[in-house]
Amino acid sequence: MAAPVKRAPAARPSRPAAAMAPLALLERASRGEFPPTVYLEGSDEAVKAAFLAEFRRCWAAAVPEAPQARVMRPGEHDVDQILAAFQNVSLFAPRELTLVLEVEDLGRSEKRVEALAAGLATPAGGSCLVLVESEAETVRKTLAPLRAACAVRVVADRPEPPELLRWGALRLAAQGCKADPGALEALLETCEDDAIAFMNETGKLAALAGASGVVTKQHVAALNRQCESGVGEVKDREVAEVARDLWQDDCRGVGRLEFAVSDPLDETLRRLSLAPGCTRGQRVVALQIHWPRLARIAHHP
Repeated sequence: MAAPVKRAPAARPSRPAAAMAPLALLERASRGEFPPTVYLEGSDEAVKAAFLAEFRRCWAAAVPEAPQARVMRPGEHDVDQILAAFQNVSLFAPRELTLVLEVEDLGRSEKRVEALAAGLATPAGGSCLVLVESEAETVRKTLAPLRAACAVRVVADRPEPPELLRWGALRLAAQGCKADPGALEALLETCEDDAIAFMNETGKLAALAGASGVVTKQHVAALNRQCESGVGEVKDREVAEVARDLWQDDCRGVGRLEFAVSDPLDETLRRLSLAPGCTRGQRVVALQIHWPRLARIAHHP
């Protein structure tokens, strides 16, 4: 009898997969199709935050037995822990979604990058691991093995107005709403094509729509009046100082903090200034998300 032929381990690709648009992958996810590994990169942190929120929503709908995503960071978890979360399955949760934020922290150690890249080649069950790289001025070459190891690479760059409108419609649909013709266009004009402002003001519009589930131009006008009124009420010197300090900092960490849109602006600022374990970069982005137009009074109190 001939000796069995030993199969060499499958070689990992040396080049990353072709980039996929965030909305294209979300369309697949809405049908319950999730790749085993995703590498999310790009210059627009607002798009990344919106993508992750919608991706998590799609996962929760498709995998009700394990709807919550596990969030990890290389600064807090080693490579073995990340791979264990990805590869281990149980009878109670055969599929899990794991998000690894700030994956660029791995770039300080070539061995850690290679170890994680090698582990990504052996997924278990139908789990999904999403590696999220923060914005960078230049490509981080040390992370190339991770880009190449992932099944899908998603690039979140600054969206053009037509794409922003699709994001807005998707955000409304996730909350059971839709927009009248021209409503989202009016909001986009008000937000001056700013992605962070537009996406988060869209969420507030859904709340204004109420039981009707239809966002109109009247709702956009009402939201603008609320914003103008809220900005005029910020008179507290301590609040203004916090605002100025926050807006001068780097805007890393989009989507890390969430605050109710109904919170008074001055109370939100105080909560941001006192939030335990919150970096200043996270605070400024939370501030942007809660009140995008605050920059005007932060610089001109």
